[in-house]
Amino acid sequence: MHKEIKEWLDNGIIDNDTASRIENYIASKQKNTQSYFLVFGIIGSLLVGLGLMLIIAHNWDHFTIITKTAISLLPLIATQILSGFVLYKKFNSDAWRESVATLLFFSIGASIALISQTYHMESDEKSFMLTWMLLALPVVYLMNSSMTFVLFTCGITFYGALKGYSPVPFYKNEYWILFLLMLPFYIKNIKVKPSG
Repeated sequence: MHKEIKEWLDNGIIDNDTASRIENYIASKQKNTQSYFLVFGIIGSLLVGLGLMLIIAHNWDHFTIITKTAISLLPLIATQILSGFVLYKKFNSDAWRESVATLLFFSIGASIALISQTYHMESDEKSFMLTWMLLALPVVYLMNSSMTFVLFTCGITFYGALKGYSPVPFYKNEYWILFLLMLPFYIKNIKVKPSG
């Protein structure tokens, strides 16, 4: 479209003012399109991840232990490879970054849960959530993902509710430590996008 606008300017069909208005209009349309890609990318990642978990859960009892282990680790390995691709090739695309980070966040939780079930590891919800959130924390910073930040905040809040907000000293409560670990990301994003 920019070539046509330049041609119209050269031929005197439009003036500079009209050309700049057309370019601003096109730029605003492209920004809206990128927002749609971001939203649908995140929703798509959630639906694909949940659908795969349902299919695997339905057939879980029929698999051997080696197959269960492979199925448990495959989503995590695949999303880590995809994350590497996004970090090196598509980092400037919010839709790619947010979608893959969301998928990686849930892959971490699914892999922990499936390995625990496969090998009958005794643990409670508190230790599961703490392990998941500790492993997911780097995803927020590496992928610079706001959606993963929101999911992480929900996860540590759920962990805090499971553990109980008891009056123990601050440094002994993992919830507050996890919360403080997220503050730099929040502060950085508020400075970069004050209205976002």
